[in-house]
Amino acid sequence: MTVIMTTLSLIVYFHYLPEGIEKTRTTVFIVMAFTQLFNLYNMRSLKKSVFNIGFFSNKYINIAIMVSILIQITVIEVPFFERIFSFQAVSALEFMVLVTMASLVLWSGELYKLVKGKLELGK
Repeated sequence: MTVIMTTLSLIVYFHYLPEGIEKTRTTVFIVMAFTQLFNLYNMRSLKKSVFNIGFFSNKYINIAIMVSILIQITVIEVPFFERIFSFQAVSALEFMVLVTMASLVLWSGELYKLVKGKLELGK
């Protein structure tokens, strides 16, 4: 997962760097933060799929994720925090693309569990 997180961060970094360091810092922050949140769902079980466990079966994790998302949006969108962190607002489309990219961590984890489960069945 670390390789995926790092690769996504570097891709976003080099893509947004021509738009300025504030925009770059903001977009990399979004990707890094959301890869961690998606990985939280992976780490609920190293063998069972989150689709079998259920995304909403642990209310505390979901509350923590919602609070984290609200804090992230606040830090990026509220001018006071934007100035403190030297962030720059991103469009809704950019935000959705970055979050979708970050979800690759979840899909990779699910694929790993699927392949690992099939290999263990074959033993």
